[in-house]
Amino acid sequence: MSLAVLACLIAGTPARADVRMLAIDAAQSAVDIAVTATVDSFAVHLGKFNAAIAVDGVIGNVVTAEFDFRFSDLKTGDAGRDAEMDEWEEIERYPDGQFTLDAVEPGGAGKFVARGRLRFHGVERDVSFPVTVAARRDTLTIAGSTSLDTRDYGLPVYRRFIIFRVDPVVQVKFRLVGKLLAP
Repeated sequence: MSLAVLACLIAGTPARADVRMLAIDAAQSAVDIAVTATVDSFAVHLGKFNAAIAVDGVIGNVVTAEFDFRFSDLKTGDAGRDAEMDEWEEIERYPDGQFTLDAVEPGGAGKFVARGRLRFHGVERDVSFPVTVAARRDTLTIAGSTSLDTRDYGLPVYRRFIIFRVDPVVQVKFRLVGKLLAP
């Protein structure tokens, strides 16, 4: 996370007595995408990302969040499939993606609805999805999942040969674990 992003996040947060940044533990965090295909369904793992999350340190509410990633960091474990995926996503033209949180609304019993904007493949769209936030001492776990239709972002349905087709609706699942930094 750059210092400029951190400064913007903190400057953009509402005036609160104890806004604290969440230091994400990459070893405990994960972002995975389940992809269904006619012949060979597969999982995609996002190995690296930047997440800048500000939390109200008193009550644990997420105040702001920005999540950035590079498409080249999405991996399936199959180099040939990864190369085809990179070509389909046009990573030379659209190398990165970003989610910016607009609001977190209560959903009851530790559940919330995150609302924000997701940008990738040159298209930005409003998205919302359920999340859970669990706190244990100074560690927060933010988890959620949602379906995304890649056609909404200008990507064509991937087809190969006559029978192979990838479903354009993918399932994104994430778990971000981090420690609250001192104010």
